[in-house]
Amino acid sequence: MIKALILGLIGALVGGAVWTGITYATGYEIGYVAWGIGFLVGMCVKIGAAENEGAAYGALALLLSVLAILGAKWMVADLLVKKHFAEFMKTAQISDQELTYEYVDVVLDEMEKEKQEIKWPGEFTRENAELPEHFPAGVWDKAAEKFKALSDSEKQAKRIEREKFNKTLVETLVESSRNEAFKNSFGVVDIIFFVLAAYTAYSIGAGGKSEEAA
Repeated sequence: MIKALILGLIGALVGGAVWTGITYATGYEIGYVAWGIGFLVGMCVKIGAAENEGAAYGALALLLSVLAILGAKWMVADLLVKKHFAEFMKTAQISDQELTYEYVDVVLDEMEKEKQEIKWPGEFTRENAELPEHFPAGVWDKAAEKFKALSDSEKQAKRIEREKFNKTLVETLVESSRNEAFKNSFGVVDIIFFVLAAYTAYSIGAGGKSEEAA
């Protein structure tokens, strides 16, 4: 059983790696590859079992093939999502305008404290204002003046702080996007080949002939 487990693990790792590489390179999941993982793992378990056979070896092959497919799907989702956000981060520069936003709230708080009248244009509010023209007259200019008054070292410190914040935000988005991509990777066809892979792994691992399982 130990030898069957070791060889089965090797088969699962190899099969999972092949699946991950093909899917990541092409952007498509090929069901026959998943089925092939079941066949490969089943054969590895059968070889490791030597003359032994039975449901225990079949169950081992089934479990390893299922874990290999699930692990490969998870890895593909992780790699593709991280690739997308890595490319996004390369082009996402921290501009002076983005750093000025921090001082918009400061200006608005000062105006409210001094009980100045604040007239928002159109339907814009603090919650949905994004561009300079979305804010009340003069607010953005005052915020820009506060930012420009900072020394170069203070501006750099603000930039580094914003980069750390963006990095944390991206990490959160990566996790949620990866989970969503993983769940969405299971379509009807995927489930069919998933079942075929599990059945093939069990049949061969339990001692059945590979030709019959195929």
